Amino acid sequence: MDGQTWSPLTNSLRFLTSKQTGEINLDILPNDDITGSTRNYIGINQNINLLSNWRVTIDGEYVSDSEYFEDLATRINSTSRTHLFRTIHMQGFSENWFMDIGMDNFQILDQSISPDDKPHRILPYVDFSGQWMGEKSNLSYGLDLNLAHFDSNVNVAGTRFHMMPNLSKTFNLNGLQVKPEIKFDITSYNLDESAMMLWRKTDLIEQSQSIALIYRRYLKRIGKVKVIYKH
Repeated sequence: MDGQTWSPLTNSLRFLTSKQTGEINLDILPNDDITGSTRNYIGINQNINLLSNWRVTIDGEYVSDSEYFEDLATRINSTSRTHLFRTIHMQGFSENWFMDIGMDNFQILDQSISPDDKPHRILPYVDFSGQWMGEKSNLSYGLDLNLAHFDSNVNVAGTRFHMMPNLSKTFNLNGLQVKPEIKFDITSYNLDESAMMLWRKTDLIEQSQSIALIYRRYLKRIGKVKVIYKH
């Protein structure tokens, strides 16, 4: 029956233990009439509990060729997919902080996607957010931090570092609660040479906008305040 497209052999494995849950899907079509080769799809989703407050998540898909869904999938939402994501990340948390460490990658299916619309590979990234309160001082302090290396064959590649420490204190004045807050927004990039000049021009604009935004929020929150600042 030459020229006929057969349905792939579908296998699904689900597992559940005290430490992990997961599902693996595998579709295989040996000696496909269209390509003359074996075509396959692999999808995996797995959650592993390392400790009570640490876990690892693996989520990703793979197909043997970019026309796989176009030729073999029966659902519209599958045939219209432009790329497949693959991610692995480890998360930890406590009462005061949360951390996410991971890597993101992808497989492009639609070759007509313009270079500007293609996602970046992020290998790796670190996200951290924490907030603490002094027991006696009523002083709150925290930190938001992001470090990511993004890579692309056609777009800008490099490393981005962002850190925003904050400090605040609540004062109760005869029933009136006042909470002044200070935040520092620190961002830096280490880009490839072709993008350095573009980033330098854009960065000055972004820094000015960030400073103005912080002061507007500050004025709106606590009312009239005398700010001694010159930029």
